[in-house]
Amino acid sequence: MEINNDRGFNVTQEFEIIPHHKSKVYTITISDWNFIKNKVSKIKSDFGWWEAFGFAFIGAGISMFIGYFTTAELTTSLCVIITIFCFIIGFTFLGFSWARKKDENSKPLDVIEYMDQVEQKFNNNDN
Repeated sequence: MEINNDRGFNVTQEFEIIPHHKSKVYTITISDWNFIKNKVSKIKSDFGWWEAFGFAFIGAGISMFIGYFTTAELTTSLCVIITIFCFIIGFTFLGFSWARKKDENSKPLDVIEYMDQVEQKFNNNDN
């Protein structure tokens, strides 16, 4: 496209059309497609409340551990008890969080595994 202007300059712009590349296409049965859509729709990723509470308790435990060194001798035993309690609860919450993440991460892998099986069906049909 070329634009002429009264001030004596031309503006040009060139367009290049890139042709479509041919690639292999797999036909898939409706039942396989619906199965994949159903599996993908069930994948949920919720906010990690277990992890958030775990780190909050660990943070509270660290604060109480610091308080053990900075407070009067009357409250040091209370600081130790609260520190131990917070660490136990915090690491328990983190354990639940890590177990839940492992379960959530296996869901997408199930879908990918099934898609690989479908792809192998078509690769076997080509031979």
